[in-house]
Amino acid sequence: LAVHTLPLAPVSEAPHPLSMAYPDEWGAGGGDGGPTESKLVPLSMQSNEALLIKTLLARSCPSARLSRVQRVQNKKLWCEYAHYRDASLVHTCAGGDVNEMLLFHGTAERAAEDVLAHQNGLDPRFSNGGFYGQGIYLAEDPSYPIGGRYAHRISGSGGSRVQLLIVKAALGSQQEMGQRISAETRAMRMPDVRVEGPPRLLYDSVRGGPHRPFVSGGGENGCNASIIHVVYESRQMYPAYVIEVEMEMGAEVVAAVQNNSAEGSAARTRQRGVRAPARHPSGSATLRRAAAAAAAAAAAPAAAAVAAAAAALLLMSPPLRHRA
Repeated sequence: LAVHTLPLAPVSEAPHPLSMAYPDEWGAGGGDGGPTESKLVPLSMQSNEALLIKTLLARSCPSARLSRVQRVQNKKLWCEYAHYRDASLVHTCAGGDVNEMLLFHGTAERAAEDVLAHQNGLDPRFSNGGFYGQGIYLAEDPSYPIGGRYAHRISGSGGSRVQLLIVKAALGSQQEMGQRISAETRAMRMPDVRVEGPPRLLYDSVRGGPHRPFVSGGGENGCNASIIHVVYESRQMYPAYVIEVEMEMGAEVVAAVQNNSAEGSAARTRQRGVRAPARHPSGSATLRRAAAAAAAAAAAPAAAAVAAAAAALLLMSPPLRHRA
């Protein structure tokens, strides 16, 4: 299998104490990639890692077919993530629980490879903001980035083939926002204070929703809605996988995706104080019908993958070495 390497600008900094504690699946010494480059390693669709990803997809996108998985091996980004998680976050979050999860992130018009070429990986400073300000938005359900304009749609596929990042995030103590959205939440650049102290501690991330793409709340049927996690610190995230997913893009699904895009434009227009154009009338209902049909067809394969994926989860998320 071919391996693609993305060069980065040289970074001069002292190695972390955990510089040799790479995931076992990377191989001895973290593999043969350079110290600051993102090495994309293609995985078999029958690997434990791919089986887990299939199960994560099946939760809300049963009609999605996982067509490609690449593991991201970046020694610099992994060391920064692991060091921050195990030497800092674990000592400040409530109960020493770093609350580590695998979540979905869409890179929109930019390919994932372009994002990974940045020396800090996912950098909140490049965020255009959202419901909870300037952070990196991660979804529990892949239908959220796929159903909106967040997923990177691969050229030449007619929108049926999308690319997503799967991000390992140490979320720590979370500020629960529910579905509350306001001018104050949109202006956030960090979570609020959790403990006045001394020492004075902030929440480590924000948890909100369920929300639909560009629209607060889960809607009448919860279609393409997800719990959203927002992280404001690069070192709390590691971009673990680049995946490609093929979707059934019948006329109804295309109309629903276009409707979500129209809702996003309308929401941004309302924020500027301009009357928004009328929304497409059929989006949520048509996507609900399409999703229901796809779920019935794909329920059996999704159930069959659960047992194998449970074993994969144990392999991918070993107990932390440092816990309070």
